Parts: sequence; C-alpha cells; structure tokens
Amino acid sequence: RQTDRQTDRQTDRQTDRQTDRQTDRQTDRQTDRQTDRQTDRQTDRQTDRQTDRQANCLTFFRLLAALQVLSGHAIRHLDIALPAPFIKVIYFFSGVPVFFALSGYLVWFSVERSRDFKNYARRRFWRIYPELWVAVLVEIIVMIFLYGPGDKKGLALFIFGQATVFQFWTPDSLRGYGCGTPNGALWTIGVIVQFYIVVWFLYKVLHGKKIYLWAVCWVGSIIVSIVGNAVLGFFAPEVVQKLFNQTFLRYLWLFAIGCFFAEFQEVFLRLVKRFWWGTLLVAALFYFTGIDLEAGYGVITSFFLFAGVIGFAYRYPGLYRGKDFSYGIYLYHMTVVNAMITGGMRGKSVDIMIVILITCVLSWLSTETIGRISRDRKARV
Repeated sequence: RQTDRQTDRQTDRQTDRQTDRQTDRQTDRQTDRQTDRQTDRQTDRQTDRQTDRQANCLTFFRLLAALQVLSGHAIRHLDIALPAPFIKVIYFFSGVPVFFALSGYLVWFSVERSRDFKNYARRRFWRIYPELWVAVLVEIIVMIFLYGPGDKKGLALFIFGQATVFQFWTPDSLRGYGCGTPNGALWTIGVIVQFYIVVWFLYKVLHGKKIYLWAVCWVGSIIVSIVGNAVLGFFAPEVVQKLFNQTFLRYLWLFAIGCFFAEFQEVFLRLVKRFWWGTLLVAALFYFTGIDLEAGYGVITSFFLFAGVIGFAYRYPGLYRGKDFSYGIYLYHMTVVNAMITGGMRGKSVDIMIVILITCVLSWLSTETIGRISRDRKARV
C-alpha cells in the first residue's frame, strides 16, 4: 500500500508538472500571438498615420500663404493701386493665420516623433536658423549698400535681434530705410520659437485627452488673447501692449487649431476631406460679412479656413509635389520690397511682379543651398 501510494503520488506529481508545462506553453504561445497581433496592429496604424500625413499637398498651401504675405506687403508698401474688392479677396486667405495653424499641425507630429526635448529642439533649430542667418546677412548687405549702416551700436543690436527672437525691434537710426523696418515680416519668428517651446509641454498635458478638455483650453486661449490685449491697451503703456502682441499668448489659439486637427486627425480628417468646400464657404461667409470674433485675426474665419485647407490638401494630394521654398519667400520678400522703395520703384502694377520674381529666385537659391544642408542635418539629428 505504501509503495502504491508513493507511486501514485509520484505519478500525480509528474502528471501535474507535465500538465503545468503544457498549460504554460499554451499560455505563452497565446500571449505571444496576442502580443504579435497587437504589435502588428500598432505598426499598421502608425504606418497608416504616416502615410496619411504624407499624402497631402500642404506644401502648395505653404507657398500660397507665403505669396499672400508677399502680395499684401508689396501692395501696401509699394503703393500699388488695386480695386478694393480685389484686395479684400487677397486677404481672405491670410498668410499668417495659415502659417501659424500649419505650424501647430506639423509640430504636434514632430513632438510625437522626438525622443526627448533635446532632440526636438535641435530639429527645430535646423529648421529655422541657418536659412534665417543667411537671409539676415543678405538683408544687412543690401541695406548698408543702399542706405548706410546708421548708428553702429544700433546696427549691432539690430543684427542680434534679427538673428535671434527680437525681430520686431528696429533702431531709430534705421527708420529712414525703405518702409521704416528693414524686414518687419520676420516678427513671426519670435512668436513661432516661443510656441515651439510651449507646445512640447502642451503635448505632455493634452495628448490623449478628451475633446471637451481641448475645447475648454482653446476657448481659454482666445479669452487670454482678447482680454490681455484689451486690458493692456487700456491700462498699460502702448509699448507694453505691443510687446504682448509679440508673445505666443496673443496667438496661441491659432497654433492650437492646428494641434487640435493633428491630435484628432483620425476623427475629423475624413469629414473635412469630404466637405472641404463647405468649410471654406463658412469661412468666406464670416470673413466677407465681417461677423467674427477678433483676437488678432478672425477666430471663426481662421478655424474654418484651416479646416478647408486640411481637407483640400488631403483630398487632392497630387496637386503639388514640388519643392517647398515658402520659408525663403517669407525671409526675402521684404528685403526686395525695401530695396525697390529706396530705388524709387513704386506705384506701378508691374512692380509686384518684379518683387515676386526676384523673391522666388532668392528663395529657390536659399532652399537649394543652405536649406538643403539644414534639412540634411535635421534628418541626422
């Protein structure tokens, strides 16, 4: 009996061990299969998202926005007389709001791809500053040749401001050149750099959150923009209000529009691709009737305009697949405009075509030289 009991116990133990091993193996196999399936699904989703992000013609709208900024500045500063309705149409597709919203849209994905803040900051640096520094060098050479250096200390501070984040400042000694600001269009650089820093932390806070929380934050950013500007305009010196208008607080709501569409791309992209024309009609309705909430730019117009831009860009991805030299247009057009003002070339419709031609040549050269080097370095970061 004792022998039988021992034998039975040993047999039971061996059977239990074998059963446990088989169960563990089956469990491991099932777990591995489930993990593989989940990994495959996540990889497929990421691949689909990357494909969706690339399948667009956003470069076309970047160029269009840059040309709108160029046209607006050329018309104003070269005193080109055009019918008021035509000018109204040109300003419907306002370049700065489109630039800011597109920056929010694209940078949101850039934060997502970045390993850490250092990696992200280095990529943003190579995106902005090398081309900017060359453009500032060209601007200074042209200005000194046509106007002179002015006050040397003021010139040194001006160069520092143009090459960093203080592009909005111009010394009095240079106010007599061109339209009064050697390259006033660069004021947005400082605002964009501020946003690049802020968006890193916004991504950590808002990524994966519900739409209602995004709506609350967006409305809050609009209130800060409107109330801050109004309060400072009433109680503070004019210079303080002007400085507020050079901060991200004034335009955060614009960047947030792009971030919103990036975060909820899977939810809204199909909708805006189908009804891009409807969103543009809504934007046009608010713009041409003047019924809008003003926060530096029209809030409702900007939201629906950008929705139409995103929808159209993904609906017709093959519209434009050429080079993106919009940044160069933005950097160089006021250098050309101010040179023409100093040379007495103004007041004729053909002048705007000259500005476009020279600016596009400079932009293309910038994109193909220092821009190419910057893109290569950015890709290796």
